[in-house]
Amino acid sequence: MWFIPENILSYALQSEHIAIFKTIAIDESKKGLGIGTKLVHTLLKSFKQRNLTTIACVAWQYGETENIRPIMQKFNFICYEKI
Repeated sequence: MWFIPENILSYALQSEHIAIFKTIAIDESKKGLGIGTKLVHTLLKSFKQRNLTTIACVAWQYGETENIRPIMQKFNFICYEKI
């Protein structure tokens, strides 16, 4: 689905079902094993089964990085705005 970033709020307001993807945490010693990717895949599958048509992901800045950004980019999520 293509969208115009400036209109994202109106798209969300028109959506009947919205999912908020908030936090995923992986133990430092377990990073790089694909656990985060599997969690995201499972959540997205669950959202689809529940007919959630709009998904928002909130990523918190931790130090110099947003830890979830690389995982979300694998699933074609786009960073709309940093606040």
